[in-house]
Amino acid sequence: MINQRPHRFSQQTACLFLLTVLILIGCGNTTSYSRERAQLAADRLAVYQDTQQKRINSLATAYQQTEQKLLQEHLAEMERSILEDRRLDHQRVVDALVADWQTTTLFGNIRDEFYNSMTRQINRIEEGPKSVETAREEYVSSLTKLSV
Repeated sequence: MINQRPHRFSQQTACLFLLTVLILIGCGNTTSYSRERAQLAADRLAVYQDTQQKRINSLATAYQQTEQKLLQEHLAEMERSILEDRRLDHQRVVDALVADWQTTTLFGNIRDEFYNSMTRQINRIEEGPKSVETAREEYVSSLTKLSV
């Protein structure tokens, strides 16, 4: 007798294998229901992202408007402060002349007093753009934090 080898797969094993493959193929395909649910989720996500972007844009716009207003107020206050400092310097010169008119009427003393007051005013004016630049840098960094 010839030795016959038994088949590796029996008919029952082949059916189970075929059934498993068919189930896997069936599970891998999407149904219209799952596609509809995926589309609904994508639509809801798009609406949510759009809403959040609009909120961020409105916050950024409000922040920019407030920052502009505050910078304008800061510049106006600096200008008022410089004018007030100038008036005070002039008043000091006049007070010094009136209080000690016998020794301070010399041209050199008056010139020195005006030079000192002008130096103070120039220093004050030079501080203005620096403070505005600092405020702008702070605005940019906070806006960057907001957009991140």
